[in-house]
Amino acid sequence: MRELRATTELRRRQARRAIDNAERATRASTAACARTRWGGVQILLVEDDQSIQAATAALLIAKGYRIHVAMHGENALRYLRREGLPSLIILDYQMPVMDGLQFRAQQATDPDLASVPVVVCSAQPEPPDLTWPLAVDEWLRKPVDPRTLVDTVRKYVLPV
Repeated sequence: MRELRATTELRRRQARRAIDNAERATRASTAACARTRWGGVQILLVEDDQSIQAATAALLIAKGYRIHVAMHGENALRYLRREGLPSLIILDYQMPVMDGLQFRAQQATDPDLASVPVVVCSAQPEPPDLTWPLAVDEWLRKPVDPRTLVDTVRKYVLPV
């Protein structure tokens, strides 16, 4: 009886390891497909202010990154589900239609989207009560210094 239990437990552990390895391979494959499909490092910029969009996009394009812009969280989710995963999401916190908190809540619960790192850029100081539920990777206060933004992007994506 002990041998049967030991064998069963061993098989469970082997199955769990195989599932974990398959999940890791799927995430790596998805990221590689995104890079290949877009022909480089893609960043999704979710920002409703057009002047900030233009300045941020110009800075990152000049550094060699490919940028897609969404005006609010709902557009960003649609884009992610249609086009695939970027290497990084730069997210405004206060936007019309769907704000950063609402976007992040939906992104975090979707297993296909949850692994993408998120950097919030906001005019608000980092709110300790909202950072934890947002579970973002970085919080930058606007106006963001261009060097700080580029350095932050490089923390999460390979330099181009």
